[in-house]
Amino acid sequence: MRSIRLVTESFAERPALDTAVSRALLRRVSTGDEPETLRLYRPADVVAFGPQDTRAEGYADAVRLS
Repeated sequence: MRSIRLVTESFAERPALDTAVSRALLRRVSTGDEPETLRLYRPADVVAFGPQDTRAEGYADAVRLS
């Protein structure tokens, strides 16, 4: 039976670090440098915009207010 490593650390006060940790884990697991891993965490509140949002009316105001 294979086991899956559980990672629960989060960095809610540093959202960029939280994202970087997820990305690093994904890359290392995909290359076999880390075992199969499940990361469960609660991120801080975030505002995210996609590429299509940049063309939407009110985008500049939304960015300014976020």
